[in-house]
Amino acid sequence: AGVPRRTAWYVAEECLDCPYRYSGLEYPATKFPPFMEEIREEICKMCGIPPGQYPNSCNVNIYEDQRGVVGWHSDDEVMFQGLNGDTRIISLSLGVPRDFRWRLQGATDAIGCASLGDGDLMTMEGMTQRHFQ
Repeated sequence: AGVPRRTAWYVAEECLDCPYRYSGLEYPATKFPPFMEEIREEICKMCGIPPGQYPNSCNVNIYEDQRGVVGWHSDDEVMFQGLNGDTRIISLSLGVPRDFRWRLQGATDAIGCASLGDGDLMTMEGMTQRHFQ
């Protein structure tokens, strides 16, 4: 069936040996192009993140149409340490609005929903990945 989206994995220079693995697939690390470095810097400024704490990686998903989704999940990959410590995930939405839903781990129903439009940012911080999907 495949993944209902196109995905790319971009990283800072120090992370070029960090492929991204999920859903049984592996995405090779590609160095941030200059325009992504600029976007990262602007987003971090908006979020109050100092330069020494900028994210070192970015997972990019492209959804071709309304059928493209990311299923219920937590960003529980070992490299993020999201199940064991504070982790910051920043989501930037571009294009048409999409609903971003979350639920408690082990639950079946969403307890929250935010419609993310073009240019909207959403962050998940602290122990969010441990307690929510």
